[in-house]
Amino acid sequence: MGYGTVPHANCVGALRNPECGDEITVYAEVDAQRIQQLGFTGTGCVISMASASMMVAN
Repeated sequence: MGYGTVPHANCVGALRNPECGDEITVYAEVDAQRIQQLGFTGTGCVISMASASMMVAN
């Protein structure tokens, strides 16, 4: 999915880097032990946003 929340997410994880202030929340819809959708929201530097985007890419 990419940037944005996942409507039926049943797993959510939030992380914050206290050194620089980057904040990322990852949303996942998992069904029958398979990831159906991934998404993220957050604020931070270009590197952290690109990393999160690559992490949730299909």
